[in-house]
Amino acid sequence: MTSFISYDNAGGTTQHPNTIASFLDPGRKESILVNLPTISNHNQIKQPLLQVFPNPASHQVNVDFVNIQPQFLQVKNALGQTVFEQNDPSPPLEINVAHLPVGVYYLVLREEQGSIAKKIVVY
Repeated sequence: MTSFISYDNAGGTTQHPNTIASFLDPGRKESILVNLPTISNHNQIKQPLLQVFPNPASHQVNVDFVNIQPQFLQVKNALGQTVFEQNDPSPPLEINVAHLPVGVYYLVLREEQGSIAKKIVVY
């Protein structure tokens, strides 16, 4: 929905909400209107949330996520090699990391729109 402010040659105005600008060409009876769409509520935008805890971890990593619909989850080592993979994951997840060598890993959730990654430290 858009709206505007209009001006008449007699100096009268009519205000319409959500207008960015309105210009009157002097000597003419017409306005040039610049409108923006109305954004009703910023809370309607759902932000993805990925939580990995504890981090650093030595035995198990818990994974929870909201507003993400991943097709699969991977844990990759610092060389990019996949050390764990699960198709169609759903939260909450528990991933055993006790068998992994000490180091830095990346938990990657892949969905149609892209990927979300978190660094995991195993000690």
